[in-house]
Amino acid sequence: MTAILETIWATVVGGMLIVSILSGLFTIQTTAMNLEMQVSLNDISEEVTSILNNEILARVGSGVDPDSTMITTAKSNEFEFKGRLAQETAVATIKLVQEDSTASGYPLKVYQNGSLIMGPFWLSDSLEVNYYKADDTELRSPVTTCTDSIRYARIKLDFFQKGINKENFEVNLKSQIVLWQYFYNMFL
Repeated sequence: MTAILETIWATVVGGMLIVSILSGLFTIQTTAMNLEMQVSLNDISEEVTSILNNEILARVGSGVDPDSTMITTAKSNEFEFKGRLAQETAVATIKLVQEDSTASGYPLKVYQNGSLIMGPFWLSDSLEVNYYKADDTELRSPVTTCTDSIRYARIKLDFFQKGINKENFEVNLKSQIVLWQYFYNMFL
């Protein structure tokens, strides 16, 4: 009788040990997959931010008559300006806008003359654009009357992606990037 009880006890302990090992392996696998997705999200956000910074926002006022309005809309979630993009011959109206929230987040899109050229890129939080004058004073958004006094902007982007969840626990992977863009073409 003792042998049977010891066998049952050993089976129970062995089963618990196997379940613990399998649970640990599942947790390690989930963590590794989320880490891989986070690295991928960071790479994508850096690439998108680099394009926005160097190819889109660096063109504010490029090729535009200095006496005309270069920045047409300056809100906390929308920025519209005139400029000539690289490889373009004509001045275009470029619009960086965060559209209405959906179940997937806030879509960030870039339009050129009303046509979508980039996006949507999904943001976890609302796009945040702050505008500044040459003397470093912040202009309250929306800037409606003195858009020609804007010299630079601070843009905060919170990219995100849904991660692999464990036990109905939602995991959102985030990559926050803050960039400062000086609009050299407006005062050179």
